[in-house]
Amino acid sequence: MAVRRGSGEGSIFREGERWVAVVTVTSATGRQERRKRRARTYGEARTKLRELQRDLAAGVSPERVTVANFFTRWLDRQRASGKSPNTIANYEWAISRPGHPWMPT
Repeated sequence: MAVRRGSGEGSIFREGERWVAVVTVTSATGRQERRKRRARTYGEARTKLRELQRDLAAGVSPERVTVANFFTRWLDRQRASGKSPNTIANYEWAISRPGHPWMPT
């Protein structure tokens, strides 16, 4: 017999070949949003569900990452990793090419 979780406890289900841990949260605007984490095994999904629940209980609200934010942070990590200036310049060129509206100017 399946065990039914209480309200706000989240859920784990199979999606294709992956397991998905989901928690529904209410945003600051009052809108409900689903936070998902995918895993290869049920055990990993259970661990990720606990992490989501712990973060939400602690008041950590996972931010939505835009492509521009992702690339900005990624470039900062690449610079800090000691890559050559030419490599960094190539990365910057590839990301900020015309027709790619996601990079801030």
